[in-house]
Amino acid sequence: MDKGSNIKKLVGIGIVLVILILLGGFFIGQYVGKDQGQKETAATYQQMLDSVFPPPPSVIHSLTGTVTGTYGATLSFTVNNPNDYLPHLDKSPIEKQTRTAKVYSGTKLLSLDYSKMNKNGNPATSTFSLSDLKNGDTVTVKSTANIKDSPIFDASEIDLIKY
Repeated sequence: MDKGSNIKKLVGIGIVLVILILLGGFFIGQYVGKDQGQKETAATYQQMLDSVFPPPPSVIHSLTGTVTGTYGATLSFTVNNPNDYLPHLDKSPIEKQTRTAKVYSGTKLLSLDYSKMNKNGNPATSTFSLSDLKNGDTVTVKSTANIKDSPIFDASEIDLIKY
């Protein structure tokens, strides 16, 4: 082989290597740029989203839901998931959760009848017993503890809501 053909081969290999390095850099840059752009966009949109649909508080002491059953001194009810607060673009329903409230002798059981208002504009209030609850009744269950994510908790008050 002559010296000129070796130089041509080396130059050809060098050009191919430079092209491969440039192509590799291009694709790595595309990947990194896309990832970084998505993170920056998500952060920007999250701020806008939070201003229009603020996240729920981190501490929640009451939940309103629908009675699914009473079992001894416990009340089972379904609530909307407090963490599923954003609109669903696919029009799917809000996620539901089943919660269980333990009822003790100190738990207040109040019936609030909004179809009968008193002279101050407040609903008529009376007491009830846990056995009076039926599946499908609307209740607001209150606790002294943070019950945002608690599947089972102690109830300090249960309000039966009537319309």
